[in-house]
Amino acid sequence: MEEKFTCNLHTHTVMCNHADGTMRDFVEAAVAAGFDTLGFSDHAPTLFDDDFHSWFRMSFDEQKGYVDEALALREEFGGKIDIPIGYELEYYPRHFRETLSLITRYPCDYLILGQHFTFNEQDGEYAGDHLGTEGLKQYVYQVCEAMSLGIYTYVAHPDLINFNGDRDVYLRETEEICRVSLETDTPLEINMLGIRGERDYPKEFFWEMVGRHGCKVVAGSDAHETAPIENETGYAKVREMVEKYSLNYVARPRLKKVL
Repeated sequence: MEEKFTCNLHTHTVMCNHADGTMRDFVEAAVAAGFDTLGFSDHAPTLFDDDFHSWFRMSFDEQKGYVDEALALREEFGGKIDIPIGYELEYYPRHFRETLSLITRYPCDYLILGQHFTFNEQDGEYAGDHLGTEGLKQYVYQVCEAMSLGIYTYVAHPDLINFNGDRDVYLRETEEICRVSLETDTPLEINMLGIRGERDYPKEFFWEMVGRHGCKVVAGSDAHETAPIENETGYAKVREMVEKYSLNYVARPRLKKVL
């Protein structure tokens, strides 16, 4: 695999309401660090029932400004760095098609799946909490159904979920993610925010299973500020895991068409 991390598709800006740094800040930092590709993937605006407000994503009213700024930076920095425009879009089945039609009113080069909730954040469970078997099954079901749509470039932090049961049950259920990843040619992401933040993911026992199945694997900075976008320590851990578990690493995943 490449010795240096130079292609990141998992980048969040101030527009998602829980990150620091403008688009320009990130592009300038990425160029200075020698990146050839920096994709923006702020949390996509999403439809909910009633007047529910999601605090960690942009609104539909802000979407045009997001795309316009990215397009302007793409033109300004042309020849120096590629800037695909994307979103981190959770798979919430109830209003998914309507949400997707609104998102794609403007140019969209790719989507990544970053599933944080079962069902949805309005009436589901946060996957980072300790879920029971039914919560685990629901999480896996939604991730696999999303991959089967064929529109997600990759799955971010597929091992984010915390499970309060037996590890064998966890592996038996999440093995379906590996199967569908292979079936749909959807890579799985080793998340470097998890590494930087010393979170309970990446879960090495999950990635050992991924290695046995031969799923494609990518690295994602999940950058919420410009400082760690290169993060040599995080990428060193990715390289270590790729070697340790014989992972099928892909430095530059193919961007899947959204429509």
